[in-house]
Amino acid sequence: MLKEQGLQVDFVARREIPFAPVLTARRHMLAARGIFAAEQCIEENVVIRGGQHS
Repeated sequence: MLKEQGLQVDFVARREIPFAPVLTARRHMLAARGIFAAEQCIEENVVIRGGQHS
């Protein structure tokens, strides 16, 4: 979506971490909706920077 708006996109950081309490509490509901597997307990956090082309 950032690229569609004409912005340059950079991935600044990526990190895999265990689910936080809120996601852990909703894990089974999200798995039932097909968002991820029921046994999954790791999420990937990504920091994206969007800016004007220079």
